[in-house]
Amino acid sequence: MEMLKFHGQFLKKYSTEESSLLDSTEYIIQQVESRDTDRVIDLLKQKYEFHERFLFMEIVLKATEKERNKVKIDLPGIFFKMSYEYTEDLYKLAYDSFEADRRFHLEQQFDQSKAKYVKESYINRCREQGMPVFSAHKDKELLGYIIIDLHPNRENNCFQIMLGVTKSGIKGKMIAFPL
Repeated sequence: MEMLKFHGQFLKKYSTEESSLLDSTEYIIQQVESRDTDRVIDLLKQKYEFHERFLFMEIVLKATEKERNKVKIDLPGIFFKMSYEYTEDLYKLAYDSFEADRRFHLEQQFDQSKAKYVKESYINRCREQGMPVFSAHKDKELLGYIIIDLHPNRENNCFQIMLGVTKSGIKGKMIAFPL
């Protein structure tokens, strides 16, 4: 179980292998394998609500190297860097994004002002765990970034992208591939 504290409230998140316990916690997320329909029905009967689907995708870097190297991207004036510094503009970009992302909008209605605190707490946890930020900049402006957990997941031995965001209007087209 993971716990996240934000703006005086708590969120508990249970993996598919765990069973959640209903208690006084404001928000409880129970992950479920999509094929486990009996468990889904049981959770719905307990007044849980469907929130969001997550997909696990794995890119085998050695197997895709030739294809990835064929794509040459020339982005004049744009530079990329890796850092462990979590700057204010990094937070601001996240605050202004994810208008309908259920990781951050825990109520039925989407509310960016409430989600801001969840986003901040989520990013802070990534920072506290020493996850690097891979970012794209033009001049001094942050265009987008990804935060990666470089500690391979025990189950699948893969790194995990924890958060990826681009500046409004870019929609990932310009910097998604290089990141």
